[in-house]
Amino acid sequence: MGLPIEQRIEGFRLLLPCSAFRNGKCQTYGFRPKNCSGYRCRLLHKVETRKTTLTNAKRTLESALRMRSHLQYLLGKHFPELGDPPPIVNSIKLIGERMDGLTAEQKRRFRLTHSEVLLAYAAFDSYLQTHFQRKNYVDIKILPPT
Repeated sequence: MGLPIEQRIEGFRLLLPCSAFRNGKCQTYGFRPKNCSGYRCRLLHKVETRKTTLTNAKRTLESALRMRSHLQYLLGKHFPELGDPPPIVNSIKLIGERMDGLTAEQKRRFRLTHSEVLLAYAAFDSYLQTHFQRKNYVDIKILPPT
């Protein structure tokens, strides 16, 4: 499903924010679970606590959207097999898998060839962590198949 999950001794935890919440709706359930609806990203929390203005928050969001669009463009340019538009989630994992089995010299050439993508991804990831992600968790239970 693409949701970030962390395995712990006592079970599993769903890391937030949830990538299944899009366009104001949960893409997994017919309703938005209580734990999810109570979640506030770092930027929304700053707006609600008046640590930033709504105007500044909108600028931050617009910057994130531009960075995402640019990264999708680069992924499509360098890795057309990922599809159109290329998925950002798990794309770095796919790129890493492509590097598996390469010699040291091949890895060096791969990094040089695709450095534009790798740098854009690192910048986007850092921007998201800085402005949006919080260290919130939701406990979930993963049931075995019946």
